[in-house]
Amino acid sequence: MTPEEFQKEIGTEGRKHFYLVKGPEPLGVEGCLKAAMEALDESQRVFNLHVFRLGDDTIDDVMRAASTSSFFSSASKIIVVKAPESLRRSGKEVTEQLASWAKEPAPDATVVLFQEHPDLRLRYVEAARKAGTLVDCAAPDRKQMSAWIVKVFRSRGLTLAPDAVRLVQDRAGDSLMLIMNAAEKLALWPGATRAVNVKDVRDQVPLVPSSLIYELGEPVGERRPPGTVPVLLDLIQGGQAFAIVSALSGHMRKLLALKAAVMSGPADGKSVDDVASGFGVKRGYYMDKMKAQAARWSLPELRAAVRKAEVANRMLVTTSVPAEIVLEELCIGLSLPAPPKSAAAPPRP
Repeated sequence: MTPEEFQKEIGTEGRKHFYLVKGPEPLGVEGCLKAAMEALDESQRVFNLHVFRLGDDTIDDVMRAASTSSFFSSASKIIVVKAPESLRRSGKEVTEQLASWAKEPAPDATVVLFQEHPDLRLRYVEAARKAGTLVDCAAPDRKQMSAWIVKVFRSRGLTLAPDAVRLVQDRAGDSLMLIMNAAEKLALWPGATRAVNVKDVRDQVPLVPSSLIYELGEPVGERRPPGTVPVLLDLIQGGQAFAIVSALSGHMRKLLALKAAVMSGPADGKSVDDVASGFGVKRGYYMDKMKAQAARWSLPELRAAVRKAEVANRMLVTTSVPAEIVLEELCIGLSLPAPPKSAAAPPRP
């Protein structure tokens, strides 16, 4: 069942007696929770809407609320249960009672359990799957991420400039909650008065280590100091020198391997793309970017760049040179354009 299907069904008389909402996608979970909390008429919620958090509340509290008669004999009840990840290790009592409820529920009550990563082998999970009430709030994949970011910001009344969408994705990486938090902050400033632009994103969305490959690796790989310096200034403030140098070292190694694959031509009947995918460079947008970057370097220059990154790594752990100095020297040094080739000396008369 999709989150949208749940949100539509829970507010009707055709709602089922047990739902399990799982998955890490926060916008879908948020929508499902709101729909469950508002499924009853407002006049009935004060008596017939019950919210529990396992750990603070017991499963006996939940079952008691689900099994006792409604305050209004003709009204339904909604029992919302938030389960921490520790429920996976909490013993048989919780899982057995949930499974028993799913099998023989009270006729006037619905239990909605929210658990991000339930153990799919447990009986109550299987019961929800068989009943068609397992709601999957799956995280968007890389191809879906841009559309999902636009959806998150739209849910906060915001629009994103096209280049800002890409920057949010590059900066936040796979952190869905970081994107949600960024939308919350940007809803306060600049708010909905104008489209959120690149400067707004740089001000409000911090870099995570997994995003370095995109935002820092790209200008360095393209040998563009003007593009490298603004990102570098942000990173120095974040104090993640070791992670940054490691990410940059890995990026330069991939460029070196890709350059070697391009120069050597197809190997064993495989295309350059096939060879490159073997060392972690995926086809599509990222592959095209990497090829364009590798074309700006000679093979000896890339070997020297990898050695420079290795030296920077050693300096961080074996010398007293401040980390920001090591990072500045590495990033600026690597991003400098190749020196122009000297013209051949004119022949002697």
